[in-house]
Amino acid sequence: METNELLKSISDLMDQKLEPINERFDKIDERLNRMDERLDRMDERLDRMDERLDRMDERLDKVDEQFDKVNERIDKVETQLKRTERNLRYTIRESENLILQEVDDVHILLDKHVNDKTVHVA
Repeated sequence: METNELLKSISDLMDQKLEPINERFDKIDERLNRMDERLDRMDERLDRMDERLDRMDERLDKVDEQFDKVNERIDKVETQLKRTERNLRYTIRESENLILQEVDDVHILLDKHVNDKTVHVA
């Protein structure tokens, strides 16, 4: 055999032996490509999730601000209620004192009237 024929035979023999390995590498390459595509889709999904989480974080910040405003308003209403309660208590005490003074004045007048014998005709 000639050298060229021998080399060709060796090459053919190696091709035959390497063919299953090459097929397996092709399959592995296909699987890697599919995995890469899946990873790309996952990246896209994660990016969308990040965007959604950012929007939710913004919304939570707004809700937190609203809670702060509501708390401030509640504090103001509480202060106003306490002030109104104090004013009402003061007004009720003043009113009670005026009523007691009037009752006392009526008692004094009645006592004077009872003690004044010139006024009674019975």
